[in-house]
Amino acid sequence: MPHKKYTCLALGLMISLSSSQLFAHSKLVSASPAAESTIAKSPKQITISFNEKTVLKKIELHDANHNVIPLKFKPRTAASQHYTFNIPALKDGTYNVHWKLKSKDQHLIDGSYKFIVDQTAP
Repeated sequence: MPHKKYTCLALGLMISLSSSQLFAHSKLVSASPAAESTIAKSPKQITISFNEKTVLKKIELHDANHNVIPLKFKPRTAASQHYTFNIPALKDGTYNVHWKLKSKDQHLIDGSYKFIVDQTAP
């Protein structure tokens, strides 16, 4: 019986370790403009960086009225951790960056963040 107890314990430990790796998806680690930031002038680019190499499938920039701001983007086939896009001049307002990517474990992941352009900000 003690052998069965240790086998169950070892099996439980292996499952818990593998499940933590199983659910470790790609995550946004930095962005410019920064998430939830208020900036005083329109940025020239958007840069997003992830904790591991990903394949970016889609990125969109929306204004507060959900209008899409055109970006020159083509879905990627090569994996990278960092992506940078030139953007047109933005007026004061709230903007949302939305992306879809394929993570290292082949899962499709959606994400987004917002930033504000406010010329009266310090």
